[in-house]
Parts: sequence; C-alpha cells; structure tokens
Amino acid sequence: MTAPNTAVNWKATSTQSIKFNHSLGVGQQVNIDVSRDGGSTWSLITVFTTTSATTGSYPWVVTGPATTRARIRVSSVANPLVADMSDVDFTISNPTITVTSPNTGVSWRAGDTKNITFSHTMGVGQTVNIDVSRDGGATWSFISTFTTTSGTSGSYAWVVSGPVTKQARIRVSWTVDLVVTDMSDVQFTILPRTTVTAPNTAVNWGAGSIRQITWSHNLGVGGLVDIAFSPDNGITWVPLAQGVASGTATTGSYTTPMPTTLTTQALIRVVPSIDPTLGDVSDVPFTLAAPTIAVTAPNTNTSWKIGSFQNIKWNHNLGTGESVRIELARDGVNYTETLAASAVNTGNTSSTFTWVVTGPATTTARIRVTWVANGAVADTSDVNFTIR
Repeated sequence: MTAPNTAVNWKATSTQSIKFNHSLGVGQQVNIDVSRDGGSTWSLITVFTTTSATTGSYPWVVTGPATTRARIRVSSVANPLVADMSDVDFTISNPTITVTSPNTGVSWRAGDTKNITFSHTMGVGQTVNIDVSRDGGATWSFISTFTTTSGTSGSYAWVVSGPVTKQARIRVSWTVDLVVTDMSDVQFTILPRTTVTAPNTAVNWGAGSIRQITWSHNLGVGGLVDIAFSPDNGITWVPLAQGVASGTATTGSYTTPMPTTLTTQALIRVVPSIDPTLGDVSDVPFTLAAPTIAVTAPNTNTSWKIGSFQNIKWNHNLGTGESVRIELARDGVNYTETLAASAVNTGNTSSTFTWVVTGPATTTARIRVTWVANGAVADTSDVNFTIR
C-alpha cells in the first residue's frame, strides 16, 4: 500500500486515489477492502484488475460511516495471502452542510417562491432532505429531497407554505447519514398571504362611519379576499365583504361603513378567498365609539368681520369618508342659513371649512355642524359670537 498509508483525513463523498505497488503483472485481479475498526473487520470496496505490471491506482468515492480507525487492504484474488494494508489508521470524516439562506431573521410570505441555499462538501449527485420547523426546531415537516448539482453549494426554490409562524427554521440533512445536517442559525418569520395594514393600531373610529380597510398581499392584481369584523377581540366574527378584488399586485383596499356596534375590542380580518388559513388579523384591538362632533371654532365670544375669511373648525371621530352640514343661526337659536350642505371632512379627527363671512351683522351668532348620514350627531358653538 502506498496510499492511504499515513494518518490522512479523507472526507466521505470525496474521490480519493487508493494506490499500491505490486509484482503481479498486468491483468491480475485484486480485492480492495476497507476497515473502520483498525483492521479487525473488512468490507469489500471493489475487485480491481491491474493495467500496469508494477502499480495500481483506484479512484474511490469515499463512503461513510465516519471513523478515525480506517485502513485500506489490497489482496490478490488468486492468493489472498499476497496482501498489504495501510501502515497506520487514517480518518474518514463526514461531509459538512451549512444552511446559508434563510439564516437571518428574514420574513418570507406564504405563496412566494424563495431560494433555500446551503454550502456543502459532499460533491455532485448527493441527496439531502430539506425540512421546515415552525416551532424553533422542536418539530419538523418535510419539504423536499434535493440532489446536488454542484460540488460545493445547493439551491432549492421553495414555494413558501403555511401555516404562518415567527419561529421558522430550515434544516438540510444528508440522506446517507442524517447526522450530517445543519439548520438556520436563527428563527425567521413566515408571513400570511395577506397582511392587514389598516386598521392596525388602537384607533378610535365612530361606529357606522365610512372607513377604508387596507391590506398588503401577494395574490396579484385582482386577487380576491374576504373581510370580516370581530367585536370581541376575535372570539366571534361577522362577514363584512367576500370576494373583494385587490387593486394592485401587492396592496388592496375596501371602503365600507363600520358596524354600529360599540366596542373597545374590535378587529378586522382579511383572508385570501382561495385559502382562509393564510390571512391576517389587526395586530391590536381598536375602538368603535359613539359618533361625535364638537365645534371648536367659533366657540368663544369672538368677532368676525363681514367679508373676511374665517375657518369653521370641528373635532370628530368620523374619518374623511363622511360629510357634514354647516349651518348658521344669527339669533343663536334658529339655524336658518346653510353655509355648506355637504362638506367633506378634511381630516380623520379634525376638519376645517373656510367661510367668507356674510351679513347682516349680529351679536348672537352660532354655528352648528351635523353629520349628514345621521342628523342626531351634531354640535353647536358653546357661546354666541359677533358678526360685524
């Protein structure tokens, strides 16, 4: 034996040359065997026919299992006593696998195609199992078997699947020896196919007011979603709309009156019509409160000059989808003049209407602002003001 004949380290799946000298001549058969216990037991690698009268060389694709006590033996088939083995033990080590993506705290959306990548030392034509965990590595689910086409790296295009989780990991394992494995260093997130973007904070909306529900998604233009409302933090759900088409490839919106239920535990749910399990719910509960309007200007004994531009202002919880009627009482009681029959709110919580003050003059003027959709929701100036 000339190789391996020192304490080398040969990696399983690598191709190594087993070499020997001999005096058998050409065309003679020899057995090539491997021992993994220092020579106590042997396993046949191949029967080799010499092509040189004095030397032999066989390209061995090194096999596992790993050991630190490997030896190679070459013996004549015709006379097994004519043999030699490695002078010392050598090492057969397992190949390595390292997951390279996902390997940070990324967020991958279910339904998207993402590349699972890994580096390795297994060579070409080796198979690995690719698995996903949704609980930080406690349990695993099979994704696919993959055969390497590169000697050092692998890439598998995964159509990310649900259910969603913030504790996902990917594992890649050699099918020959599952001890050769690696998983993502940190947990990553699998997002739903739809994500509610509004309402998604602890907003305060007037019950019954027209509001816009928005979401992001990967359903493509026109991707259909179903929208539902919960008044009790997700215990029960009431459908608001079904089969709503998303306006763009990545976002969608739907404008609708909110339910009239008063609650501090409201949630909105948006789910793909094709798979309701991959939807999303508002991150925190929001409030549906009794609708209110409060005139803030004029709201003191101020004096406005005829012909001047003055801002009538009011606070509200109706959003920008609603309109108000603005009226004037010159006697502080009878609102006989309509300044705006339907002024759209200019802000979600406060709004302004610019009025060119008209006569006749009075010291007992008041302003009234009324929700057009519900005349019971209104407010007036707290005190008289002057028009001069």
